Amino acid sequence: MESVITNLSESEKEISFTYTAEEIKPVLDAEISKQIKKIQIDGFRKGKAPMHIIKRVYGDALEYDAAEKISNKLFWENVKSQNINLIGEPALVDLNFKPGEDFSFKVRFEVFPVIEVKNYKDNEIEVPDLIATDVEVEQEIRRIRLSNATNEPADVVLDDNFIIEVDLQRLSNEGTPIDGAFQKGVKIQLFNEQVNKEIVEQAKDKKVNDTFKFSFHDHTHHNHEEQTENHDDHIYTYEATIKSIEKVNLPELNEEFIKRITREKSTTEEELRSNILKDLQSYYNSTVDEMTDIQLEKKILDSNKFSVPKYFVDNYLQEMFKQETERAKQEKKRLPEQAKFIESNRMKAENSVKWILLRDEITKLENVTLSDERIEEIAKENAEKIGLTADVLLNYYKSDEMKSQLLSKEIYRYLKENNKIVKINPDDYNKKMKSI
Repeated sequence: MESVITNLSESEKEISFTYTAEEIKPVLDAEISKQIKKIQIDGFRKGKAPMHIIKRVYGDALEYDAAEKISNKLFWENVKSQNINLIGEPALVDLNFKPGEDFSFKVRFEVFPVIEVKNYKDNEIEVPDLIATDVEVEQEIRRIRLSNATNEPADVVLDDNFIIEVDLQRLSNEGTPIDGAFQKGVKIQLFNEQVNKEIVEQAKDKKVNDTFKFSFHDHTHHNHEEQTENHDDHIYTYEATIKSIEKVNLPELNEEFIKRITREKSTTEEELRSNILKDLQSYYNSTVDEMTDIQLEKKILDSNKFSVPKYFVDNYLQEMFKQETERAKQEKKRLPEQAKFIESNRMKAENSVKWILLRDEITKLENVTLSDERIEEIAKENAEKIGLTADVLLNYYKSDEMKSQLLSKEIYRYLKENNKIVKINPDDYNKKMKSI
């Protein structure tokens, strides 16, 4: 017997077997004898029909069927003897058999790829330097006050702390009403930053049934196959008739209000502003941390090109589809079509599987572990953030599922410590990302 293994990729192999007619005959005869014992032919007891009768009924079919069955048996015997660890199901891709002649066949199978991880240390990773500002604190306080505001009818618009209901009539370039371009009962929150500033200005000092005009520019960009770009600049003019006015009464930032909205975590305006600034910065830190992880993943993936087992990718895609289907059901949205979902997400799944294999290999190479002491340290770090005691959090972290998640975070921690993370101006970062 001769066997040859061919590496089709890092994760796929093909093994070919060749047996001489003399080598395969006893194995083939034994398999045929098994099949004969199961054959029932009229006039004979089960398994007792003479060979020439069986041959006349089945021809060479028994031998061909036996050849396919023994190819499977011989393959698994060979795999076991060579200590090959397969992934998924092997596939018989070629079988050459004629009674009395040499016998050969080929089987393809997947294995764990042998990965030599490169360039996972000493890289330079750029991330935005996100810093919370007093302006953002002021915006958040205004948002809080607006969400707790009360409204009352008013006679005149004095500032942007008003809501107006208007009827809108679009006007032609000549200033005449355009038929069919009328909207009734449109509510406009003048304090909303998305509202056209001209509307806010023109509405001031107006009363119910007063009218005002405003315009807005529509800048439309058209990209063409010839890589040329057209700019359409349209100016639309409207006349608004005020039908009702509501004054928005913002609550005072007194101790009672601050205690209520913060659940007594703050009592003074100074404390409120300080805690908002702290929360915003914490959010930005988490965001940058996640962006760093993503950039590290991308850098390492780009430096390590290899094929991954299709079996893993298919399983990952099925899990993705299952989760997306459950999410759609919960949100009462249209369920995804499986074929389209799998096709559009295959690349994402391949990269995810690649990263899992690379991450696990780095874990082994660098002996990244999660000690009990480290779990206690993480529990203490996070206890205050989420409002639980360290002991309660520690018990939760000691579950197998959480240990796996924490170990994954430890790997990212190791990568951050062994790569240079450079924080740059957010505007510069965004420009670089757009140019990629």
